[in-house]
Amino acid sequence: MHTYLTLGSKKITPPKTTFQPNASQPRFAISQNVMGKLLKALLSMLLLCNLSLLPMLSAQANEQVEQNTTSGSLININQADLQTLTLIKGVGQKKAERIIQFRQEHGPFKSIEALSQVKGISLKIIEINKGMLTY
Repeated sequence: MHTYLTLGSKKITPPKTTFQPNASQPRFAISQNVMGKLLKALLSMLLLCNLSLLPMLSAQANEQVEQNTTSGSLININQADLQTLTLIKGVGQKKAERIIQFRQEHGPFKSIEALSQVKGISLKIIEINKGMLTY
């Protein structure tokens, strides 16, 4: 046996232990049932944290759309894509699709008022959005 410390003539040796670490066995055994519950709890907490961020992200997205429509940027009705056309007040996806289809069939619009030739686009919609539209 090895001697760890010597004090004068007295030799101190480590105590004998019956514990022999075995690499194949974990130091702390956690049952699969407990591990499953811990995993479910952790995933639930992560889900709740992510869900709590949704209202904030939604508010930021709405603010961005409002900035795009009120920041003085004009929408060119002859070049705008589907998503951009839906920024026009009173124009949803269906009406935006009709505007694009009309452009493809008849060529570019010659005026803002020519939008009224598209089914569902009234003069009232054109009047409301006149300041943000160009051709």
